[in-house]
This record gives sequence, C-alpha cells and structure tokens, in this order.
Amino acid sequence: RARAAHILGLCHVGAALPLLVQALDDPAPEVRVAATRALGRIGEPSASAALLAAVGADRVVPAGPAADALEGMGVGISGSLCDALSASSPTTRTVAAYLSGEGSFSRSLDGLRVALVGDDDATVREAAAVALGRMGRADDVVVLLQQTSSGQPRALRRACASALGELGEPSAVDGLRELLGDPDPRLAETAATSLQLLAP
Repeated sequence: RARAAHILGLCHVGAALPLLVQALDDPAPEVRVAATRALGRIGEPSASAALLAAVGADRVVPAGPAADALEGMGVGISGSLCDALSASSPTTRTVAAYLSGEGSFSRSLDGLRVALVGDDDATVREAAAVALGRMGRADDVVVLLQQTSSGQPRALRRACASALGELGEPSAVDGLRELLGDPDPRLAETAATSLQLLAP
C-alpha cells in the first residue's frame, strides 16, 4: 500500500486524491507517510484540510512530512490554515501557525493573534509568536510585548522577544530594553539581539 501511494504521487495521479486522503488513516504508519508525501507531490490544495486534521488524529501523520506536503500545495491552503488554527488538536494548531508564518499567509493573522494570547497549549502560542514576527503588523508589537511579562512561560517570553526583532518595528525598542536586565539570561540575550536588528 505504501508503494502504491508512492507511485501515485510520483505520477501525479490527481484522480487518486480520495484514495490518498483515505490512506492518511491507514493502520500502518508507513502507508500514512507515503500518502502524505504523495499528496504533497500532487499539490492539490483541496487535500490540505484532511492533511492538517491527520497530524492531530489518533493514527497520527508526522508533522514534518505533513508540513512539507502542505507547503507544496501553495497559496490555496490559506483557508484550511485559518480553520486549523482553531482545531481541537494542539498539533494541528501548531502546524497551522508554523505554516502561516513560513508562507506569510496574512489571512491567518487574526487567528494567530488569538492563539498567541489565549491558546491553552504553550507550543501553539510560541508558534503563533514566531509567525507574527515574520508577517505581523505594527499593532502586534503591543501584544507581543505583553507576552514577554514575567508571568508568562519562559519559552514564550523568548519567542516573543525574538519575534519583535524579526517584526522590525521601532516601537518595540523601549519594551525590549526593559528585558535586558531580566533574570533569565537567554531572554536578555534575545532582547539584545532583537535590539541590534532594530538599530538604525
């Protein structure tokens, strides 16, 4: 079954999409991965929602191959990414946030802002911060700085400090300077690096 999925992908057999989507729930992990890669080679965005759901399913599809396949589907996955940011699975939400930033899918911005502040999974919040750093707007400086406060998880604080440097908005300078004396040395170092990126 894995070999069959592999061949269908190599041959770009679009008519095989329903079978490949069904194979994402195959009992054998190697079949699920082969189907994932085949969908990426075919590049049909209509399979993106099923693939995003599969990374959070009981019979899981590994996030790495799934992300690679989704990137191969192009801009047509934007709607699926938006929907996946509110999926029940934190893995699905994380992959959606990551890909939104990688592809600069601005349609995901509102969902990323919600995830950064309110998601109950720390990894999702970190992925949202990274994505906002890559494609956010000037207004996102305030919310990113808020997530660097001492009451937030350490990894999130660092991700937001880094994102502020990537975002490139001078309005973040004062907030980043306040982090230079933080008890977390890695956070202070990240803030210093971001300040260098923002230097005129």
